[in-house]
Parts: sequence; C-alpha cells; structure tokens
Amino acid sequence: DDYSTLLTRGKAYSMLGRDKEALSDMDAAVKANPNRGATWYERSLLYAKLGDKTRAAADMKAAVATGDVLPISQQSISQQPTSQPPTSQPLAK
Repeated sequence: DDYSTLLTRGKAYSMLGRDKEALSDMDAAVKANPNRGATWYERSLLYAKLGDKTRAAADMKAAVATGDVLPISQQSISQQPTSQPPTSQPLAK
C-alpha cells in the first residue's frame, strides 16, 4: 500500500543521506496513515538525525499516543546526541 511504500522509501533515503527526500516521504506517510505509530516514530528519528529535537519529541509523542511505541522512547529523543537517533524500537503489532 501507499503508506508502506512511502515509509520504506523514506527510511532508505535517510540511510543514503538524502534527508530532504526522506522527510518528504515521511510527511506523506504520516498523512496517508496517521494512526500508525511506526510512521511517527521513523519521522522522529529523522528529525533527531537532523538536530530538530523539538519536532522529534513531538513526533515521538504522537507515536506513543497510537499505542504502537513504548513511552520510554519519547525520553530517548531528548537524551540522544543529535548525531545519533534513539535506540528504542516500535512495538510489533
């Protein structure tokens, strides 16, 4: 489906350092399926990588609100250096 394609491609772009394209796909994935915590979680990692802790924390909060992500992950955002994303993982459904 469109959501998973956008999320997968966004993650791939991020791993390749193509962060602008990654963010575009992550934004579209959030719009396509805002009830999936994994989308918010992955975008929060990208924001953390880009050094935007405010947006990273907001997206992590949204991920936690879906019930797909453990609340401890939200704390990871504010404690991580900007060069490394949080190490917590979304819960499998």
